Amino acid sequence: FVVYTALSQHLFDFLSFYCSVFTHVISLWYYITKIRTEMNSTLSKAEIGERIAELRKLKGLTQEDLAKSVKISRTSLTQIESGNRSVDILELSELSKVLRFSLDDFMSEDFTPNHDITIREEKKSIKQEEQV
Repeated sequence: FVVYTALSQHLFDFLSFYCSVFTHVISLWYYITKIRTEMNSTLSKAEIGERIAELRKLKGLTQEDLAKSVKISRTSLTQIESGNRSVDILELSELSKVLRFSLDDFMSEDFTPNHDITIREEKKSIKQEEQV
């Protein structure tokens, strides 16, 4: 009976873990699909590129600086900013981290990169540093 109970607990732990992993994978798939759908339906490659270029300039970064931070070539970044190359979800995620923008905000139709966004992000960063 003790062996049966131990095996049942291990089986339960095993199934719980894989259900949790499966749930996260499904959530990630849904989010990626949602972003791809929104990218395809609302924003052209040129619009995405313009937004990235504007945010890069607001942060005072050169194309070379940003490309190194995101681990892509400068020519790839140039192609993205000019709308001649699409940006994949992993690159967009990395760009959001480096340029400090929300993917939800970035993909919205009314997104306008401006100085207020930069100030809001800097204030948020200062508050987070004060909490540490």
